[in-house]
Amino acid sequence: MYVVCDNSSIIGCEAIGSYNGSLTESYILTIFVLSKYQGNGIGKLIMNTLE
Repeated sequence: MYVVCDNSSIIGCEAIGSYNGSLTESYILTIFVLSKYQGNGIGKLIMNTLE
């Protein structure tokens, strides 16, 4: 799980899991960004980090 914070507040997160126990493949379980922070590239930052 990856978490994005603004000072001490969590403003976004994403969770990934392995695909059928694979060490080389995974899938995205969920991604969230608080609505007041959407449109600022936070979701894209999280996705780029996972890639």
